Amino acid sequence: LVIGARPAGIAGDPDLCVADAARFAAWLVSTGRFGSGDVTVLDGGAATLAAARAALAKAAAASSEDDSFLLYFAGFGSPQAGEGESPACIALADTPSGPSAAGLGLDELFKALGGIRARGKTVVLDASFGPAGRSRSLGAAGGRTPGQPDLAAAAGGNGVTAVFAADGTGDGALELKEAGGGIFTHYFIAGAAGAADSDGDGEVSASELGSYVRRHASNAASLVGESQSPFHSAGTGSSPALPPKR
Repeated sequence: LVIGARPAGIAGDPDLCVADAARFAAWLVSTGRFGSGDVTVLDGGAATLAAARAALAKAAAASSEDDSFLLYFAGFGSPQAGEGESPACIALADTPSGPSAAGLGLDELFKALGGIRARGKTVVLDASFGPAGRSRSLGAAGGRTPGQPDLAAAAGGNGVTAVFAADGTGDGALELKEAGGGIFTHYFIAGAAGAADSDGDGEVSASELGSYVRRHASNAASLVGESQSPFHSAGTGSSPALPPKR
């Protein structure tokens, strides 16, 4: 399931979130790991909360123990700023653009992933859950500094085998037109395609990919005077970052 969305009221020309989703979906099929009919893309105005929920429910109903499932999201995150407020979420096309907007909550997202039967479940998030003003983050209400969502804990409780996120510290998830979109997505694809295979065994592990993306995205951000610290968590560092080819 590939989602690229920019919430209502957030300008973007071109919309690099949608561009990232299109690029990621095309790359997935090109790897031979997923057929074109296996990849569902929700982008632009079609990437609504109802559509995302329906796609996750459909994936759960059609899943089997031998499947591999990957969720990719390019867009904006919204953090939880305090107790009793909307939980951290990913913002969809029909999510209001204000701080602490209610999109698809991460708790709901990972619970839905828990209902998908698969031998491997990977989550890739090119979004930020940092303060207002950070790239690809809607920020927290009242300008408060939010805490980072515990992605590792959410993943572990729902059978998700690997999580890769553009922003692990609240610095933001940078977009560069020169990279065609988010720098995290740019280096994720490059690393998974083979550049992250540091031991030369012909297979990119989750650990190798996470380290590669963190190093290169951080370096690219520093070249334009910014900071970015991608996050990754995987149950077994030596496990493959992506499912085997079909």
